[in-house]
This record gives sequence, C-alpha cells and structure tokens, in this order.
Amino acid sequence: MEVSESIKNYAGEVRRVRRVFGRLIFVLSLLTILSVGRAAIAAATDCEGMSVDGRAQCIAPTYPPVGYAVCDIGPPYGYKIAAWNACSAELAVTNPIWSEADVVAYANCFDRRISGAGGVTGSVPWLPPGTPYNDGSCVGGTVREVDGHPIWGVGNKTGGSGTVFAFTRGSSPTCPAGYTGVGMNLRGVSELVRCKPVTPCAPGEVQSATNPNTCLSVAEVPETEKVCATCPGGKHAGLGNPIYPLTGAKRQSVDTGLSVGGIPLTLTYDTTPALNGLPARRLRSFGRLWSSTFHRSIEVVSGGRVLSAHRGDGRVTVFVLKNGVYTADGDEVDKVVPISGGYVITDARTQRVETYNSQGLLTKMEGAGLSLSFLYGPAPNGLGSGYLLSVSDLSGRSISFRYEMEAGSEPESSTRGRIAEVSDPTGRRVAFGYDSASNLTAATWPGGKTIQFLYELASVPWAMTGRINETGVRDRTWSYDAAGFATATSQPLGVESYSVAYGSAPSYVVQSTEDLATGVLYRRYTASAPSGLSVTGPNSQTSAWTSASVLGAPLLTGTSQPAGSGAGASASSTLFDAVGNVVQRDDVSGARTCYAYDAANREITRVEGLGTSASCAAVLPAGAALPAGARRVTTAWHPDWRLPSSEVQSLRKRGFVYQGQPDPLNGNSPASCTTAPALANGRPVPVLCRRFEQALLANGTVDASVPAFVESRAYDSRGRLVTSSTAAGTTTYTYYPTSLYALSDSDPAMANTVLLVHGEGALSDSSIRQQPLTPVGNAAVIYSDARFGYSSLYFDGSNNSYVSVPTSDFNFGTGDFTIEGWFRLAAATGNYRYLFNITWGSGSNMLVRFGDGGFGLRLQYAVDGNTHPGVYGSAETQNSLAGTWHHFALTRQAGAVRGFLDGKLLTLRNNIYGGPPVTSFMDSRDISNVSSVVISGGASFYGHIDDFRVTKGVARYTADFSPPTQAFPDPELVYAAGDLTSVTNAAGHVTTFTKYDRAGRVLQMTDPRGITTDYSYSPTGKVTRMVVAAAGVDARVTTYVYNDLDLLVSVQEPDGTSTSFAYDEAQRLVSVADSRGNRVRYSLDASGNRVLEEVLDPQGTVRRAVSRSFDALDRVQQIRFGSN
Repeated sequence: MEVSESIKNYAGEVRRVRRVFGRLIFVLSLLTILSVGRAAIAAATDCEGMSVDGRAQCIAPTYPPVGYAVCDIGPPYGYKIAAWNACSAELAVTNPIWSEADVVAYANCFDRRISGAGGVTGSVPWLPPGTPYNDGSCVGGTVREVDGHPIWGVGNKTGGSGTVFAFTRGSSPTCPAGYTGVGMNLRGVSELVRCKPVTPCAPGEVQSATNPNTCLSVAEVPETEKVCATCPGGKHAGLGNPIYPLTGAKRQSVDTGLSVGGIPLTLTYDTTPALNGLPARRLRSFGRLWSSTFHRSIEVVSGGRVLSAHRGDGRVTVFVLKNGVYTADGDEVDKVVPISGGYVITDARTQRVETYNSQGLLTKMEGAGLSLSFLYGPAPNGLGSGYLLSVSDLSGRSISFRYEMEAGSEPESSTRGRIAEVSDPTGRRVAFGYDSASNLTAATWPGGKTIQFLYELASVPWAMTGRINETGVRDRTWSYDAAGFATATSQPLGVESYSVAYGSAPSYVVQSTEDLATGVLYRRYTASAPSGLSVTGPNSQTSAWTSASVLGAPLLTGTSQPAGSGAGASASSTLFDAVGNVVQRDDVSGARTCYAYDAANREITRVEGLGTSASCAAVLPAGAALPAGARRVTTAWHPDWRLPSSEVQSLRKRGFVYQGQPDPLNGNSPASCTTAPALANGRPVPVLCRRFEQALLANGTVDASVPAFVESRAYDSRGRLVTSSTAAGTTTYTYYPTSLYALSDSDPAMANTVLLVHGEGALSDSSIRQQPLTPVGNAAVIYSDARFGYSSLYFDGSNNSYVSVPTSDFNFGTGDFTIEGWFRLAAATGNYRYLFNITWGSGSNMLVRFGDGGFGLRLQYAVDGNTHPGVYGSAETQNSLAGTWHHFALTRQAGAVRGFLDGKLLTLRNNIYGGPPVTSFMDSRDISNVSSVVISGGASFYGHIDDFRVTKGVARYTADFSPPTQAFPDPELVYAAGDLTSVTNAAGHVTTFTKYDRAGRVLQMTDPRGITTDYSYSPTGKVTRMVVAAAGVDARVTTYVYNDLDLLVSVQEPDGTSTSFAYDEAQRLVSVADSRGNRVRYSLDASGNRVLEEVLDPQGTVRRAVSRSFDALDRVQQIRFGSN
C-alpha cells in the first residue's frame, strides 16, 4: 500500500473509532497520525549524503512514552461501551493509557463486567514488526518499529470468557529545536527515523552538535613534523632507512636527479595518512601516499574559512581564519595571507614565498635569487583541469610532467591522474610505473636503470615492504604488523637494520572541538604515545624508549643505553613544553642542557654543561650566574624569517644583517644591499647584507683590541650575489644578461629559423630568437595528444583562441620563406579553422586555414587572403583530414608560392576552388609592416598544433619531400640568461664559465691562468669526463666510471694510471686498488665500524693489517697491528 493511501484510510478509520470510543482513542490515534503524516510530508533525504567523513548532520529523534488504547471491542457497541465507561471510572487511569499494566487492568475489568470471568493477566502479545494487520475495526496497516521504538503496534488479549481484546500502542517521534523530521522507507513504509537541521549546511560544513542552527567549517588537522633542531633523532626519531617507532610510520625519499632553479625534484612516501585516518586528498602527482617537491596546493574549504596546505613532502598545515588572520594550529611557523585572486604562504624554513591562485594551485615560488613559475594545463588526457605541466626558472630552464589516468578512473576527473614521466630540457626522462592500487612501483632513469618498490602485504596493500635496486637486487626490506605499523627496517648484511617491539603500540584518535566564535569544527588526528617500546639495532643491542604525546604527536622523552667499555648502563631524558619545544635534556653522560624559546618557537637561550641537579629556571634568565663549566648561548632572530640575527656565547658574538633590518655597524640604519623588489608577502628579499664576528670581554662588552671580522655583500635586482667584501678585498660575480645559442649542423637553415614551437611541456620558442609567446583565450599546452614528444598546443575552437608572437622577425619583404608544422583537426565543423595568420601591409593576411562551408571546408593557402583570387584551396577538406596528424607547409621561392600536405606538393585552385589547377602561384609582393603574427587565429583552430616552425629567407621545400620523422632540431645552448659568467677574487684573478647545458650544469670554465676545463655528464648527472687544456700543451683527460647504482668504480688519470673502487652488498666501500695491483681492503660490521683494514701488494700478500674491536656502544675497544 502506498503511504498516501495508508494515511487516507487511517484517517477515515480514526473518525469512525472516535465516534464509538470517544476522546481516549482519538488522542492516541491523533498521535499516530501525526507520526505517519509527518513522515509522509517530509521528503526522503539521504542522511549519509549529509555527513562529512563520518560526522553525520542528521540525529535520531526523541521518542516520547508509548501510548495505549483499546482498538476493537466488537458489537454490541452500546452494552460494551457502558462496561468500558464503568471500568474507566473504577480504575481511575488517566487518558491516554501510558503503561501496559494499565492496559491489562482495563482488559481484566472489561472482561469481568462483560462475562464475569475476569481472567485477563500478564503482558499483551504484540505482533512482530512488519506484520500487516486489518480486522475491519482496528486501523489497518503494518506493525512498525524504528530502532526498537514502537511507532504503530497491534496486540490481542483473550479474556477468561474467551473474548478477544485488540489493543494498539504507538509513539510520535519528535525532533529538537533547529531540526525537522526526515522520512525514510523502512519495511515498505515511510517513517520518521532521523532529524535533519533546519539550516542546511554547504558541502564541507557540518551541523554544530551544540547549536543546530549553526553550520561549521571542518578543519582536518593532522599532527605534523615540528621544526626542532634539538629534538633527539628529530621529532619522531627515525631509524635506519627510516621507520618511526613513535608513530609507526614509514617514510621514503627518492631523488629523481632532476632539478629546476637549484631545487631538486624529490618524491616522498609517507604512511602516516594511512594510519591516522585523515581523509586523504588525492594529490595530482605520484599516486597513493606519495608527494612531490613541486606538487603543492591549498585545499580551500568553506569559501576560504579553512585552508589545508599540502607542503610537497607529506606534511599538511591547516590554517583557520580568526579575526581576519589565518592562524595555524599549535607550533606551526609558516604564515598565509589572502591576496587578490589567491593566497601567499611564507615558508619560514626555506625563506621562500609561494603564491597560489583562488583554486589553491601554486603559481609562483620566490626567494633570494630564486623565481619559479608553475604552468597548469586544461584536461590533459581527459583528466580534468589543475594538473601541473611544468616548472620553469628565470633562465627558461624547466622540468615537465606527463600524466596518465589511473586504472578504472573516469575521464574528466580532476584528481585521478598520476605522473607517468618527468623530463628536463636536456632530454633526460624519468618514467614511473604503478600497480592496480595506484602504488608507485617503479622509477626508470635514462639508460634503463630502474628502481622497484614492493607492496607485498594483502592486509595493508599500501605498505611498502621492499626495494629492488638498479641491478635487480633487493636491498631494502621493511616489516609491518597487522595494523600497518612499521616494525623493522633492514639492508643486506644487517646494515642499518632495526626492529621495534611494543608493549602497547601507538594509537590514533580523532578529537573534535567546536569553535563557535570562528565557526570551525577542529578534527585533530592525534597519535597517543606507545608504551613498553624497545629498539634493537644493527649490533643486536636493545634500547628502551619512553615517550609522551604533545599536541597529538608522540615525542621521545628518554632512551636507555647498555653498558660499554668502562661505562655502566645509562639513560638520556628530554622534557618538552606545551608546544613540543625541548626545554631540558640530560644526555647519557649526565650533562644537562636547558633551553628557552620566543613566541615563534625559536631557541633564544641555551645553557650547556650543567649537572642533573641544576634548575633550568635558575640559569636561563639573562644575567643569571652559571656553575663552573657551564656555557650560555643566546640567539636573536629576524622578525619575519627563521634566520638568526645574532648569536652570543662565551667571549664571542656573531651578527647577521639582512635586507631592511637594522645594521648595528651603521648606526642601526636599515640595511640596503639589493634592488630586488619585495616578495609577494610584501617583505624584503631576506638576503644577507652583512655578517660580522666580534671578540667579547668577560663582562660581555666588545673587546676593541681584537679586530672584528666583517663581510659586506651586495646583490642585483634578482637577488643574486654580485660582490662580497672583507678586509682582504672584494670578490665580484657577474651573470649573463641574455641567452646565447650556437647553430647546429643538424639543420643548415637554423640561422634563418625565426620561430620554433615544440609545444613540449611549456609554451616557448626554441629558436635562436627566443621569441616571447603569449597564449590568448583558451590556447594551452596539453598532454592529450602530440605528434612528437608528449604534449602539443591545443585550441578549443572558440573564437579568439590563439598564440601571439612578436612581429619584428616576420617582415619577409620579397624574399623566400617557409611556414610549416603539424596539425590534428579534432572534428569537421562548418567554421573557419586557422592554423596561422600573419597580418601585413594595409590589412593583408598570409594564412593557412580551413575554409568555412562557403569554401567547401577546404584546406587553403594565401599570401593575401583578403580576396577570393588570393585564396588557393586544395581538394582536401576538414572531413577528409580530421582526426589524424598531418604536416603542412607554405613556401615562397623567387616569388613562386607553393602549398604542401604530408610532403606532397598540392594542386590548388583559387576563386572558391573555381580557378585553374596550379602547383604554384606567383606572388612576390613586399611582406612588410607586419602588425600581427598568431598561431591559430581569431577564427580559432579546433585541435592540436605541434612543431610549428617559420624560416625566413629560405624555401625549404619546392617539390615533394618526406615529412620529418622526429621533432625539428633545436640550436645548441651556450649559456642561458642568469648563468654565472665570472668570479673575480680579491687579488683580481678571474674565473670564467663559458658554457652550460640545458640543465644548468657547467660544461666549460677557464681559470685565471687561462687553463680551460670541459665537463661531460652521465644521464643521471654524474661527471664522467674532465678535459683540462692549456695553450701549447696536450690536453689532460680524467675519466670517471660508475656502476648501475651510480657508485664510482674507477678513475682514469691523465697519466694513464687508474684507481678502482669496490663495494659490498650494502653499497659500502670495501676496497680501493691502483692500476699496479696494490689494494686496500676493508671489513665492516653491521654498524659500519671498520673491524679489519688490510694493505695488499700486487701478488695479493697482506703487507699490513689493522684490526679493531668495538664495545656495545660502537666505541673502539682494542686495536691490533700486524704485517707480513
């Protein structure tokens, strides 16, 4: 039965029963109608969809006491009603009936008065939920309960006279203030089972548990790594190839060997998000639990009320807007401020400033001498927007990223892509592989060297259990317990091998706190400290660890140490303040160190060399007396950065003066040593203008009898060091203002190439002209398709979507030229589709395009396309060419203009394809006064354009030719703008750097004596060859050879001698030999101690030997010497 029909029938039945039994039954029936009616009126709402990561907005209703009533007493009504009224007066039970005992009493009285039997006793046998019921008098329907609460029930009692009494029971659920009922379909009937907030909350918000009319933004706050130079073993104390016993996490870093702007691209694996329950955000980088140096982003929640900053190394910092200021939780030192169109983060650790757009994408990174730009592309491979395509520095060098779709993910998903390949301008490419769970499983470097990562546990499929190195040997193993806590790390031969045992493992909890003043619900993902923790190291010695949880992070508070040679067993201990700063530390030798900090958690005072009975409170204040042998170190800091401005210790003071800060050696005037503009956060570039060191007297004043050391520095407008001056003189640095390229033999016409656009990773001109290119509209570089490489220019077909090029090099005059490239038309349409357009003279247009329907959609060529006679069309159309890659070319040679497609000279017709067929047409007009040069055009191309090249003064093709099978060659880089040119020392000696590669590595330098050194590099960036040459002498060549693990295995000297190196399975040096056969051999224990050192002659005879034994603390216990 439909709900609406059930309500209609039920209402009619109530009216009939009311007439018979009066107000008592009506009251109960009305309660039931309100319950069913409210459920029917309320829309069925999915309360699960109204929850955020398990915190539901819907709550259970309140169920009032159950009411009872007689439903069917059967005819004759008059006689039975009299008996009913008599019982009501006799029992004096209030209406409605609120207890089952009173229901039984009524039934007993009623039966006695009807039949005299009076045998009704015990409970009413209620029909089970879901039972349909309708006997013609009682209300028809289905017995219903919600969470054990009766909503509508029917039961029968048989009296001693054999009379059957039918009863009903029911309750009307209600919702608290601020909530309204939500009906859900249970057992085929809609019931009020949840209460939803009257005030709906936006996505990313939840209802307040204490104020239902208030929606709260959710701040998911993980415990994060603390800046703590004094924490023993770091904040969480990592072991070996690191596992972190205090949290159970495993971290792994992978250096790709690629970098830009001096910042390496490093990948970081961290199991913490899999352990702490923090809702994982799929970052657009290297798959599950991996992050990347450059893949940083801000997750903007609730319109910017909460910002979650992903920092590129697995860390997440959460900022909440309070009183107009973004504030981080706990001891975080980074800062974020809103700007027009985005946000700026100040990274106090690196002294860099990061700019993000309104979508939370990192667009710029700045620092002293650093400026990186981040390019994002639309819909690479159908993956959606927001994918980082490339990162480039001021010299134009870059690294580029190519993505693939995760297995099973849907197109246009903006968070399910992963990086398939990374490349740099030298052509070096690092490829990545994944398993079905999107775990990163392989990284392959140039030359085929591959590292594999293993995930072998079905119970925790995200846990990295091993690594196979470039030689195919497993050289790392990690173990985990059933919950995913890392319990062991090992390498071959037991090197750097540690195991962990817990009495009680760390546990993760979520603590929720509502801040109604700021409208934020904090969900802090914290870890409780383990107990009974012991660690066994490579030497099989076991240490007991103790810890405590501060701000949700377990911190190491103590370790035990076994007895060693001449030393008994001992322990260290550490005390922390409320935000996790170390305030007292006792080492295993019994020496105490005390610490004090400023409001930014930076150390300002340290007192060392104390006994364990010393009070930190007594020795830390300035001027406090110190015990004999103790030393105080005080540090002052830059107001904006984590940079020291002064450090004072016994009899010495060091000072550091930064741009814009008071200079104590210049009357505290603000230092000014650079013309570099302020950073995006409005602060000066934090370059060091001056540093000095002064001797102090015992009373702390400067000792004028000792000359101070002072170094003064100056920087250019980009924050690069240009001079460094001391009393000994000045060292000067110069930089190349522009890039220089050398012509390549691979293209005889390279000097004539005025534009070369590969569309590879970034929008740039690779010709020697280095033209600045400007995308307009939706023009972009994307990875969805490419003729060569892995990306190309893409135009979406919307008008005014093109790439603009400066005009100065396109005044061809009456001379020859070649304009060519590759295109892939996405689909045939009835519109014009321009491949390029050059506007010259008084509005003439040189072009290659597809005509519109009036031109038959034909591929057309023109030097002046403003008239029908000037436009020459081919037989090929949008329909015939769409969907595949084609090469096109327009050339002019001695006034003869020709069109080519896929290397074939085309037969063309003008006048809307009505003219005579020609393979060339004459047009030697002076192409000058060029006012516009664009790839695509105002009537935009629809699809991809790749390897677009313009050659001035040369007609590359005059007859059929074979289209190129690889990308057009680039000129050879000599140096890029911003590369270091020279260093001149204080004596006037000049070292020049004359050649660099596209990765920014020095290829050639000349020292002050005129001696030139040339360098060659391996695919992974190792120096493989060094050639030293001087006028009048033979060049001296040194060669370096590396194995597949990039370990140096031999050095060939210029005189022909060589040195070779050998390593054990743990990649430790164990042998060094010269070319004559002499050798030094080492034996190492698992801790890396050199237990045996032997010198062998060419015949293999040991000529000298040194053996050593070590105690449990890895201290030398005994040394023995021997020889033959």
